[in-house]
Amino acid sequence: MKNSKHGKYKILKTQSLVGKKSLWLATFDSFKVATQNEQDILNQSRRIARDFSSNKEAFNVIFTGEAGRGKSHLAMAILQEINEQLKDVKKSCLFINTSELVREIKISWTYDDKKHEEERLTDLMRTVDYLVIDDLGTEASFQDKQAGDWIQSIIYNVFNVREGNTIITTNLQGSELKRAYNNKIISRILENSKGNIIKFEGITDKRMN
Repeated sequence: MKNSKHGKYKILKTQSLVGKKSLWLATFDSFKVATQNEQDILNQSRRIARDFSSNKEAFNVIFTGEAGRGKSHLAMAILQEINEQLKDVKKSCLFINTSELVREIKISWTYDDKKHEEERLTDLMRTVDYLVIDDLGTEASFQDKQAGDWIQSIIYNVFNVREGNTIITTNLQGSELKRAYNNKIISRILENSKGNIIKFEGITDKRMN
């Protein structure tokens, strides 16, 4: 799949773990703007998509703010825009929701091919051209320590080889991220993200609209 033009284009839809299927309807045009802050964030998201699509120097993006503010929506909108813009140049996009990743891992534990599934997911996240890790930090509150430790490990392994082109969405603020992850992971997350840490402040709760 990853060696063909159309295969790479299809990775976003066939390999992503998104949770709510309605997220596939997320575009820039469907993001409801009610405040100037929301317009500014929408404009920044469009700029990020343009910069990614133009194959400029690789960089990371962090979307941080309270739940329901549209972080996942705009992260998906960016990916879908990139996927369309770059479909003829063999670029791949992937959206991974952290809770869905944990669920997928737990399912794999009941089968003999557990190791194969872990390696497949890790390799995919490490090698796609553009990656969204959605809702990072949810695993820190899980009672299942084994799953939480595995997510910490995979996040480190992914960022240890990726050189940008990664978007993180999280409800955690800087100090909370530092408590949830060790310094090596924080360093990898913040690397190449200067000017692209977007705080979703002054945003209405999109789930109430």
